[in-house]
Amino acid sequence: MFGDLFYDVDEGNNSSTNKRKDVPLVRQPRGPTGFCGITNLGATCYLNALLQTLFLTPEFRRSILSIDRNELGDTDEATQVRSIPIQLRKLFARMLQLNIDFVDTDKLIESFGWSSDETFLQQDIQELNRVLFDAVEQSLIGTSSDNIIRDLYKGTTVNEIECKECKIISRREEGFLDLSLSVADSSTLDGALSRYFLGYELMCGDNKYYCEGCAKHVDAEKRCRLLKIPPILTISLLRFYYDSRIGNYKKDKKRFSFPEKLSMNSLCKTSDKENIYELYSVIIHRGELTGGHYHCFTKDINNIGNWSLENITTVNTENKDSNPTSKIDFIDLFDPVQILIAIVDCMGRIDIPIDVIGQKLTKETGSSWNNRYRKKYGPIRKFLGNHSDIFMINDDLVSLVSAVNVNRKEIQNDSSKEKENNHDQNDTEKISELTDNQHLNDKQHWFDFNDLSVTPISYNEIVKKYSGGESAYMLFYRLQSDDTLTCRSDVIEEIPKYLMNEINIENASLQEHREAALYKHFVTVYHHKDFMYNDGLLIPIKEGTNLEELAVVLQVDIREGIEEMKRKILDSFQHFSNDRYADIVNSCLYKGRLFERYLHIYQMLDDNTNAEHLGISDNDIIVYSEDKLIKIMDINDHHRPILLRCTISCSAVSSKRIFDIRAFSSMKLSTLYDLIIENVGFLNGDFCVMKNTNIYPQVELLFLLQDLKNNDEIVQNKNFASVEELYITDLLIMQESGQLNSDHFYCIVTNIVRHDNQDRDTNEIIVIQTNLDVIVSEIKVMAASRFGVDDFQECRLKAFDGTILRDYLNLRKCGLEGNQAAVLLEKGQPITEVSNILLTYDTPSNTTRGGNREIIIDHHSSVEKCISKMMQLSNLREGNYHLMKSNLWFDSFAVIHDLEKSLYQLHIEHGDHLILQEGQLLPDGFVKINIKIFVPLEEKLDDFRNCDVSLTQSLLNDMQAEYLKSNYVILSTCIEIALDSTLQELKMQLLTMPEASRLSLPSINHLRIYHQRGSKCNLLKGDTKLIKDLNIEHRSTICMQALFFEERLLVDTTLLFIRHRISESREYGPAIEIACDSDDLRDSDSLKKKIRYVLGINSSQKLIIAKHNRQQYEWIVVESKAASSNQANKARKNRKGKKKHQKCLLDPPYNICNGNVIGLKILVNENDSNDDFSTIEDDNGKAKLQLIEEEKNQRKASNTAGIKIRVDIK
Repeated sequence: MFGDLFYDVDEGNNSSTNKRKDVPLVRQPRGPTGFCGITNLGATCYLNALLQTLFLTPEFRRSILSIDRNELGDTDEATQVRSIPIQLRKLFARMLQLNIDFVDTDKLIESFGWSSDETFLQQDIQELNRVLFDAVEQSLIGTSSDNIIRDLYKGTTVNEIECKECKIISRREEGFLDLSLSVADSSTLDGALSRYFLGYELMCGDNKYYCEGCAKHVDAEKRCRLLKIPPILTISLLRFYYDSRIGNYKKDKKRFSFPEKLSMNSLCKTSDKENIYELYSVIIHRGELTGGHYHCFTKDINNIGNWSLENITTVNTENKDSNPTSKIDFIDLFDPVQILIAIVDCMGRIDIPIDVIGQKLTKETGSSWNNRYRKKYGPIRKFLGNHSDIFMINDDLVSLVSAVNVNRKEIQNDSSKEKENNHDQNDTEKISELTDNQHLNDKQHWFDFNDLSVTPISYNEIVKKYSGGESAYMLFYRLQSDDTLTCRSDVIEEIPKYLMNEINIENASLQEHREAALYKHFVTVYHHKDFMYNDGLLIPIKEGTNLEELAVVLQVDIREGIEEMKRKILDSFQHFSNDRYADIVNSCLYKGRLFERYLHIYQMLDDNTNAEHLGISDNDIIVYSEDKLIKIMDINDHHRPILLRCTISCSAVSSKRIFDIRAFSSMKLSTLYDLIIENVGFLNGDFCVMKNTNIYPQVELLFLLQDLKNNDEIVQNKNFASVEELYITDLLIMQESGQLNSDHFYCIVTNIVRHDNQDRDTNEIIVIQTNLDVIVSEIKVMAASRFGVDDFQECRLKAFDGTILRDYLNLRKCGLEGNQAAVLLEKGQPITEVSNILLTYDTPSNTTRGGNREIIIDHHSSVEKCISKMMQLSNLREGNYHLMKSNLWFDSFAVIHDLEKSLYQLHIEHGDHLILQEGQLLPDGFVKINIKIFVPLEEKLDDFRNCDVSLTQSLLNDMQAEYLKSNYVILSTCIEIALDSTLQELKMQLLTMPEASRLSLPSINHLRIYHQRGSKCNLLKGDTKLIKDLNIEHRSTICMQALFFEERLLVDTTLLFIRHRISESREYGPAIEIACDSDDLRDSDSLKKKIRYVLGINSSQKLIIAKHNRQQYEWIVVESKAASSNQANKARKNRKGKKKHQKCLLDPPYNICNGNVIGLKILVNENDSNDDFSTIEDDNGKAKLQLIEEEKNQRKASNTAGIKIRVDIK
C-alpha cells in the first residue's frame, strides 16, 4: 500500500553484500505553505498547472469529492469507464490531507490511457482543458453527478446573421467550455470581450451571404452574442500566430492586461442578475510553441494554505550576502548554474540582457556557451528557464529571483512612504495601483504553483505577467460569492470517510519512517588492514585498487553506542575469533574523509560516547582498526589536504618533468616555495610559477620565486595568503634567463600556431616583461620571434575570452589591466584598421554551429559585398545566397533583406554571428513547399486502376513505405507559391513542373493532391479555397497522384473504399473507390443507395454495411436510420428529456471520414450473420493488442513500488 512512498531498495545477499544498491529516501512533509506540489513526469507541467487550478476551484473540488462512491464503483471491481473521476477524487483528497511534499499523478495519467512516451510530449493546456472536461463528463453519464461540467463550466453563445434586405435573422446556438480571445486585436480583456461580443462583421463583396428568403447573395451583418455565462468562466488567450516571413509560429509577447474583477453585465443582457466575476487563477506560459514551461498563479479562496509574504522577503533581505552569489570567489566551470549566478550578480542582478550575459560568459571563461555547455544543457535561454527558482526571464532580460524579491519589498516600502507624504504628483497612478494591490493582498492569498514548488506571491506578480516571454496564457474567473468555507478544517470535511481513513494510515506510516530516518544512517566502512598508513594518510596496499572494492556499506542506529557499531562492523567483515569481547574493546573507530583520491583519518570515536553526539550522518566514512593509530590529521574546512600537479619546463632540466606535491589549503606560499625547491633541487636564475586553469591552455602568473625568497611581504601585500585563496590545483614552473621585476606588466603568451612537425597537444609559453602602452603589433613580433614563427603577418594575438587584439592599439586600450595578462598567438587575419570588424558565420556546408568560420571586413561594406567575400573564403560555387543574423544562442534568426545597405546601417557589429544560406529570398506572402510525385512503375501500368486505389488508401491511412517503394518511383522537388493562391492555381503550377511530365496528365482534373501530416495525408478539396486556409505552411509536403479519369472534388466530398465480403468466407474482394457527397452520408440508407448505384446492385437485394476500425481491428455495423435512432436516443437523454439526434454518418458513433473502408455483405438468405464482418487479420490484430495490454499491466504491477525519476523536457 505504501510502496509508492519510497525508492526501491535492493537487499541482495545478506551474507556477502558489500555495497548498498539503493538507499530508501523518505518523503518530506509539506512545506511552510501547507500545500503540496505535483511531480513532473517528463513534460507534464501543463497538466500540473491545470490540476492545481481545478483543485483550488471550490465548486469543482467539492463536486468531485461529493460523488457517491457506489455510483462511481470505487471498489476493486471498479470499471475503466469511471476511472478518471475515481483517480481525480483520490488525487484531490491526497492534496488536501496527505502530509507529503508532493504527490504523483501516475494513476491519473493511466486513467487517461496515455503511454509512457506521451508524458514526455508537451501538449497545449487549452486543448487539455477541453479534452479533460469532456472525458469527465462522459465518464459520469448515468450518475447523479453527470451535470458537474455542464453546470459549472458550460456557457452558450449565439451566432446571428441578419440579412440587410429582408431583415431575417439566422441564429445558431453553440456551447463553450472556454472563450478563446486573440491578444493581437486588443490590449485589455474588457476590450477583447467587447470587440468579440458587441461588435459585428459586415459580409459584403466577395464574402456576401446567401439568404434563403431572398434566394440570392446579399449583404449581411454577422455577430456573436452571449446567451449564458457559466459560474466558472475560462478564458484562453491566443498568443501564438503564424509568421509567414519565417514560416513558423511565433508568440505574441505584447501587453494584455486583465482586471481582478470583471463585469459581464454589458455582454450578457439575457440575465437579470449581477454578473460580477473575480479572478482566481492565471496559468503562465514561458517559452515558445515548440517548447516551454507552464505554471500557475492561483488564489487560495478557502484559506487552505499558509500565506506569509513577509517570511519570503525576510529571508532574502535580512542579509544580502546570504544569496548564493555574494560570497563566490571560486567558480566551478563544470557547473553552469554557479557561473551564471556569479555573472548576473556582478552585473547588477536585475534586468541583465541575455546577450550581455553571453559576452561576459565568454570573456570570463574563454569559451562561449555553445562551445562549452550547449551540447549537454541545450540553449542558454532554455537552461535559464529550467532554473526558474534562481533566474527570472522577462523578454530578453535576466534577473536573480532573490534580487527581485528584495527589490519588491523596497518598492513596497517606497510606495507606502510616497503615499503618506504625497510629494510626487506624477506618480499618483502608480501609488494608487500599488496601494490597491496591497489592499488585495491583505484579503487574498495568491500562490505560485510550479510543479514541486509552491511559493506565496503578491498580486503584483500577476501584473508583471501581462506581457513578455513569460506571460498569462489562460485566465479563470468565478462568479463572485461569499464562500462559507473559511479554513482548512472545513475543507477537509469534504473528503469521503473511506479516503480519509486510507490517508490517515498513510500519514502514520510516513511519520514512522521519518522518525526512523532521523536515527538510522548508512555509513561506508573500511578496514585498516587493507591500507598502508602514513601520518593520517591511507593508501591501498594493492596499487590501482578502487576504494569502492574495499568498502562495506552499513546501516547504523545513532541511538546505540560505539561498541554496538563495532560489533556490526565485525559481522560485516565476517570477522570471527575466540575472544570477541577483547576484539571490541581493543579496536578503534576513526572518521575519515576522501580528498584528492586518498583517504585521510582526522577523528577518533570515543567508546564512551554514543554516535549521536559524534555527529555521524549519512555517507560518513568510518575506518576500523585493530590497534590505535598515531598522528591523526587535523582536518577542518580551512585546513584540507590538496594534491598539486606540478610541471617543470626549463633548460636546467633535461626533459619536462611532472610530479605531485602534497599540500594543504591553508599552506602559505612561502611554505609552498620550500616544497617546490625541495622537489626541483636547484635554483638557477629566476623562476615564474604559473597557475594552470581549467581552460586549456590558459595560465595565470602566480609569483616569482626570487621575489618570494627575498621578501615574503610582497605576497602578503597582494593578498596571496594561502593556497586555498588562490584555488591552486596545477602549477607550471618555467625558468627565465634574466631577472624579472614584479613591478612591471607581464604578458604571458601561449603559442598555438601549429607546425607540421609539432604534436597537436604541445604548446609553448613565454613571459614578456613590458608595459601597457606598447602597441599590440610589437608584442606580436616579439612573441613570434621568440617562438620562431616566420609568417607573423598571418598571425594575431587573442585574449582568452575570444577577443581579437587590434594591431594598431596599445595593450591598455585593448582592455588589459593589472600587472599581467594571458594571450594566445594564433594563425589568422589580424585587425589592422579602425573600420575593420570581425564576424563569424556558418555556410550551408558547415553543419557544426559555433562560428568556426570568420571574416574581417570593413564596417561600411554592403551586405552584397560581404556575401561575395564569404563565398570566396568558403570556396562556394556561384549561385543565389542570402544572409541571416542570429542571436548569440542560435535561438532566433533575422533575415537580412536589403543587400545594398552597409553592415553599419543594419547594426551588424563586431563579433556578430551570421548564417550564409543558399537560395533566393522569398517575397512576403510566399512559401516554399516540398513536392512528392508518385509515378507508377512500368510493370504496374497494366493494373493502374487498382494500383491507384491502393495508393489512395496508403496516403490516407498509413503511407506504407515498403508498398510505395515497390510500386512507385517517388520524385521529390519544391516550388514557391503565394499564400493567397487558390488550390486550382496550385494544381496548375504543379502541372507545369518538368518532373510532372512523367505523369502525362491532360488537365488539372486528372490530378489529386494531398497534404502530408506525419504518416498520414489530408486530401485537399475545393479548387477555390486559398492555400493559407488549407493550413499549408512553409516547408509543408504536398503529394501528387495521377488519375485515370477526370474528377472535381467538392469541399463536402468524402472518399470511401468499398470491399465486398466473399460469400461463406472471411475474405474480401479488392477495394473500390467511391466519392460521396453530404447527401450520400445522411444515413445508412443513403450510403447503401450510393453503393448500389456505383456497383450496380439490384434494389431487391438486402445489404449490410460496416465501417472498419483499423486501430482496434473491429467493424462497426452502420445501421438503418430507425434502428440507430432508437438505440442512440435511449442512451442520450439529458435530464431535461431533450434528445440528441445523430445528424449524419460523419458524426459519432460512426465518424466516417476520408479513407475509411466500408465492408459490404449481400445477404442471400435470412440465416446469414448480419454483424460478423471480422477477418483472420482482425483476430490476429486483437490478439496482438491483448498481448500488448497484458505486458503493459505486468510492467505497471512491477513498477508500483517505487517512485520513477523522470527528466522534464521544455
